[in-house]
Amino acid sequence: MKTKKGQLQVSTENIFPIIRQWLYSDRDIFLRELISNASDALTKLRQMANIGKANLTGDELRIEIRLDEKEGKLVIADNGIGMTAEDLDKYINQIAYSGMTDFVTEYQESGNESAGFIGHFGLGFYSAFMVAERVEIDTLSWQPEASPALWQSNEGIEFEISGGTRNTHGSTITLFLNEEDKKWLTDTKVKEIIDKYARFLSWPIYYFSENNTERDALLAIDMLSDEIIDVEPVNITSPLWLKSPSEITDKEYIDFYLETFNSDTEPLFWVHLNMDYPFRLKGILYFPKVNDHYQTLDGRILIFYNQVFVADNVKEVIPEYLFLLQGVLDSPDLPLNVSRSFLQSNPNFKRLSQHIVKKVADRLTKLFKDDREYYDQVWTDIRLFVKYGILSDPKFYDSMKNVLIFAKTDGAYIADAELPEGTVLYTPAEDQLSSYIRLAEKQGKSVLIMDQDIDAHIMSFLEYQSQGKRRYVRVDADFKTDNKQEHDYSKLLNLFSSTDTLRVSELKVTPLGEDAPPALLHEAEEIRRLRKLSEQMGIDESTKRSFQSELESAKVDLILNEDSKLTNKFMRLAELDSQKEEARELAGYILALSQLAQGSLTGSDLADFIEKSSEYAERALVD
Repeated sequence: MKTKKGQLQVSTENIFPIIRQWLYSDRDIFLRELISNASDALTKLRQMANIGKANLTGDELRIEIRLDEKEGKLVIADNGIGMTAEDLDKYINQIAYSGMTDFVTEYQESGNESAGFIGHFGLGFYSAFMVAERVEIDTLSWQPEASPALWQSNEGIEFEISGGTRNTHGSTITLFLNEEDKKWLTDTKVKEIIDKYARFLSWPIYYFSENNTERDALLAIDMLSDEIIDVEPVNITSPLWLKSPSEITDKEYIDFYLETFNSDTEPLFWVHLNMDYPFRLKGILYFPKVNDHYQTLDGRILIFYNQVFVADNVKEVIPEYLFLLQGVLDSPDLPLNVSRSFLQSNPNFKRLSQHIVKKVADRLTKLFKDDREYYDQVWTDIRLFVKYGILSDPKFYDSMKNVLIFAKTDGAYIADAELPEGTVLYTPAEDQLSSYIRLAEKQGKSVLIMDQDIDAHIMSFLEYQSQGKRRYVRVDADFKTDNKQEHDYSKLLNLFSSTDTLRVSELKVTPLGEDAPPALLHEAEEIRRLRKLSEQMGIDESTKRSFQSELESAKVDLILNEDSKLTNKFMRLAELDSQKEEARELAGYILALSQLAQGSLTGSDLADFIEKSSEYAERALVD
């Protein structure tokens, strides 16, 4: 067989369905791509002027977007570098041929850099055919003596290049929208898309529609804003993150946050990022007030590429535990994929992510050291992400372990580093286990408030980090009695009936004080955590059965307070055979009291207890 060599051919009839349906994730991205191309055209002209290759007039370099909703036409115009007929044939007619690459290659010897450019792949223009059945480009190159050229195409399959009518340098792209896309590309929607993707573009964008311009002027080939002097740009060309932190006031930081995230609540504090290696990156991360633990995390960390929005909450750049923050990150070095909507894999991402994490940890550490009172005050709002980060990232734990704090039942806060070795008491909620908390505080013991679902995991993690030197114990599991009690209380134990949710394994009697409850329940901390784990985790049936077996065999002790008058009455009745039923009834009531003190009395058991309490109260009134 004869050897044959040649070039692969790409059929536009086959490639355009791919561009329309698969290359770009969202239909509105077409406008981002066309705005980005216009921005690059302006950047090229400015850099040509900087190296003395082009002469700029006093006109403002800018972009115009115009919508003729009635006719179904959308115009994107700029007064940038423009194109010749030859440029159109080279860069528009050849799919995936990027003019930016040629530009940088040609002028790099003059000290020109690619910083500020957005396009790389030469595909963005063709996204116009996602919404348009016909596209026209009327353009005039910056070069002296250049002639205007007009490129036209239906469906992006066939094209025609002829003489154009543009009088000033730049390009005017007109989209003839198809019937389906005319319906949703309204005046409101177009402004929304501009705000979404180009709100912080480095070049001013002017928007025109029938609401602020006569319809006859909307389809002008040359720049319309030359004639309309009272129009204002719809974007912010110098966003706050590009400024030096020393030049920004707290009010400016706060105002930027409130406006960018449409919030009516001021942030707690913020971190201003500025790095040059391994990526050039600028940005601001805010610590917001967290309303609840289940609010949406969408759109909280906005990622920009040369001031053009490309994505949000990119886990390669921002660890998931920082998604609870809000902010903006802008980098011209992010390795984007062809559609500029997603990031390509890159080994430097890890270093970038670690840098951001370190900056966040440094900010929290500084606040802890410089303003401990405010740190304690905002802890409720930041504790979830701090704990999540500690469990997720060993380096974050190393940075935060000395500033991890806990609230105490007495209203104060204590740092993890200040906690003693040995047993540390906690309660699952500030308003639970009050009787146990009162007893602990009378003994001079502090009780931490661990009221988040993540706290069970945090305690286990910190116990492991302490290498057995510290143990977290729920306050109702801390009461120790003499295991060598001389009396046999098995007869008393028989008077306490088991319920569906509680089975008392052992009865102990000990003095707890006259103001303590008549009885307290005691369950081992390990069993309590196992029970909590089985409730939280989605586990398979075999593991669930194993847990269930262990939980069913777990011991729950009932500790009677021999200083209590009610307990003493019960014990006297229990000694009399004639009063056994009354003693059994009182035993049920005492057991319910102990469940109430523990916060585990619910449903019908609670209703029965209330009814029994009313009955006892009525008896007391009669007596």
